[in-house]
Amino acid sequence: MVYTNRTSTIGSVVMLFLVLPLFFQSASAQLTGKYYGSGTTVWSECRDAGYNGSYPFTLIFKISEKSGDQLRGGATSQVDLSGSVGSDRAVFKNFIALNQSKMIGDFSSNFFIDGVYDSSSTGNFTVDIIDQSLHVIFNGKDVVGDSCNFRAIATLNKMDESSDCAAADTSTPGRLQKGCIITSQGKRYYHLYLPKKFNRSDSPDLPLVIGLHGGGGNPTTFSKYSRLNQAVEKMKSKAIMVYPEGYNKHWNDGRPGLYQDRNDVEFLSSLIDHIAAIPNLSIDSKRVFITGISNGGLMTLRFACERPELLAGAAVVASVTTNAQNRICTKMPDQRALPIAFIFGTKDTSFLDNGKMVNPVRPNQVFARHIGIGGMLDYWKKRNSCPGRSKTFGPFDINKKDHSRVFLNTFLKCQKQVHHYQIEGGGHRWPDFFAKNNFLFTKVLNLGYASKDISSGKRILGFFMQQ
Repeated sequence: MVYTNRTSTIGSVVMLFLVLPLFFQSASAQLTGKYYGSGTTVWSECRDAGYNGSYPFTLIFKISEKSGDQLRGGATSQVDLSGSVGSDRAVFKNFIALNQSKMIGDFSSNFFIDGVYDSSSTGNFTVDIIDQSLHVIFNGKDVVGDSCNFRAIATLNKMDESSDCAAADTSTPGRLQKGCIITSQGKRYYHLYLPKKFNRSDSPDLPLVIGLHGGGGNPTTFSKYSRLNQAVEKMKSKAIMVYPEGYNKHWNDGRPGLYQDRNDVEFLSSLIDHIAAIPNLSIDSKRVFITGISNGGLMTLRFACERPELLAGAAVVASVTTNAQNRICTKMPDQRALPIAFIFGTKDTSFLDNGKMVNPVRPNQVFARHIGIGGMLDYWKKRNSCPGRSKTFGPFDINKKDHSRVFLNTFLKCQKQVHHYQIEGGGHRWPDFFAKNNFLFTKVLNLGYASKDISSGKRILGFFMQQ
């Protein structure tokens, strides 16, 4: 697997430099860095005496499958040629990297040469990496000579992927600690929180609670405003908190076009095993829970649908099942009952009453369509074998200035519990006593009001600990 970027000089083992019309005579480069990750971006420069200019380009590899010692996938490259030469877009298809030292596949590229469009450069390629240089064979012919030389920012340097990917430190309970795991798609990160009085020597196996930040968020910010850590400290029965980090601050919750190449279900599954294997730490594998808000709430729903056997319960804040998710979830072979709680505002500014999921700042930007809070409750009532009757508690209206009040609807005689906190007047927010309802949140970001009548962290953890 490969991963790199421009500034850190992390390199790749399968680097193919692209602008290779057949009349070019050579293409070689010195590569350095580490080979790991799920994709790579390489910056280089080609100088041709004929044009006396710099042609910077970006090369991106995407690996989708590993079979033995072969990496299979596809690659694209965007070339930005300067001056009057024009621009080029090259595509490598169906490449196979053998033993991480040779790449073979199909190549097609469109060139502007001296202002004339040339689309004839198609065929097969083979690349051997020998002594840290690239030896390119295109359509059975060696491409050698000195017409165009490439200077790479990186060089080849074989490196164990796990060498700089460490588990979170468990020696300082009461502090958020960052950790790393290796997945089939490269390194992923998380933050771990152990209760202040955690002591492995006299502590039984503890429940594990996974907290998923919203789109554009991060584990640190989410742990602060959710106040889940504070709630853990006040519980008689303690729990271990883990906050995974989304790819580019987002989760692949199943919506088309949203990082669909990221397997976040695999990441979260692997993370559970990873936490359980950390030395001096032990979790109760039968008491693993998950919660999240917005994009993190949708990811919570997806994980609950696809891997329910790993969970003892779930809680979803400011999220409603999308149509795409619903189609997947209803077809999953494992439809076991699962305790689940929903916290949702009647004036949510992202999941609208008309069935559209939108960007609150730009309501005309539609992300998806959803089945509505009623449709979501109906699905889980049926899945959890609820007869249909419910009991309502409330209203809870501790804070008279937060533009909201709260009702708790609990469905009776279900195989597994289904709770619904209806936040009357609540927006696309995490309800909490310490939530901010200033101009930035309510107007600029158009997220609406956060109820200050309940602590979502306490309610969610209380729900989990009942299971």
